[in-house]
Amino acid sequence: TLQPPQYRCRVYYWDSVYRHTIQFDPRCSVYDSEVFYRLRPGECLHTGLRFKNIFSINRLGVRDDEKSLTAPAIISIGDSHAMGWGVDQQDTYAQIIERQTGMRTLNMGIASFGTVREMMLLNRADLSGLKYLIIQYDDNDLEENQKYLKNDCRLQTSSRQEWEYRAEQEKAHRRYYPGAHFAALMRSAFRLLTWNVGGRLRQNIVYDANERATDFLAVLASFDRAELQKARIIVFDVRNEIHRGNPAETTFFKALASLEASENFKKFANRITVLDLASDLNGAGYRHMVDNHINEDGHRLIAGAVLGHIKYGK
Repeated sequence: TLQPPQYRCRVYYWDSVYRHTIQFDPRCSVYDSEVFYRLRPGECLHTGLRFKNIFSINRLGVRDDEKSLTAPAIISIGDSHAMGWGVDQQDTYAQIIERQTGMRTLNMGIASFGTVREMMLLNRADLSGLKYLIIQYDDNDLEENQKYLKNDCRLQTSSRQEWEYRAEQEKAHRRYYPGAHFAALMRSAFRLLTWNVGGRLRQNIVYDANERATDFLAVLASFDRAELQKARIIVFDVRNEIHRGNPAETTFFKALASLEASENFKKFANRITVLDLASDLNGAGYRHMVDNHINEDGHRLIAGAVLGHIKYGK
């Protein structure tokens, strides 16, 4: 069947000159040999069809202030949703949690990072005061996590030349020329046609949430800094639209919760909390129709859910 109208518009947006892939904009990001890229320290304007957001980036290369780097009590990791794509900095759930609790909170979310790179970057942070680690999981973390586990817990990242090539491609993509919108429309039409045909061919492929949850725990277990062994971990997932099978029937939340008796889970026994937010966050009221990222209301929803599991105040 054909995709709904808002989905077709979204595909067009990502093929159009309006998109701004922040991780390949040299004004906003820099190459990093270990994690491929991180945000460029300083200020950066991130723009799109529906937003203009100033990013204040600290020396670690994440969207937060310098003060938050010193012994934060709460650290949030994740991809563009955690980073706050299309949301003002003060409206991200990390900043809401910091204001509400009065506890120093560091937002380490970076667009398109999987669990592995999130944890690798976390290794650079000051964890001496860490009490809570908030992890935003995304369905598309699976590929990165599997590559890392199959390579004996080593991640091979692309070269500087690859990042520079991608940066040039992004710059060219955003450059307007006569007929640019028509060209984007043709690209998105071809992409939708390919996905519709491919979707019919892949009808019997099962969305394996258990596989995602198992690999997620294995990745976490491979990072063994002493500070992480003392922190409480709060996990929630954000569901993408592009995946196999029926996500409503096989959720990451249920799969992760079912692994409590597994060997990898024992390492986190009594200190990991899994929040069931994906169904709510997948609703139109919590997503931007154009690019599908979590909106301000979605960040408030996440903050409220997380706050229910953090001890703060008198």
